[in-house]
Amino acid sequence: MRFLLATAVAIAVFTAPAFAQKQSKPRPWEKTDEQRRDEADLERAYNSAIKQVPEQQKNADPWAGVRATPPTIKPARKPATQ
Repeated sequence: MRFLLATAVAIAVFTAPAFAQKQSKPRPWEKTDEQRRDEADLERAYNSAIKQVPEQQKNADPWAGVRATPPTIKPARKPATQ
């Protein structure tokens, strides 16, 4: 009797993961056609908004007026030859 009970428990334990995988649940990584269309519309709106933003200056330095100018480097003197 114990053997039969142990076998039944083992079968139940080993088949439970397979049964759980068989359940059809909505998968979050699969998108519906409506979600794809919404994302495409959102992407088009984003790209059009980005195109309307003016180009920024590449060398914009907000600290330029505060920072001291770098010291000028004087050329080294050549040693006098005798």
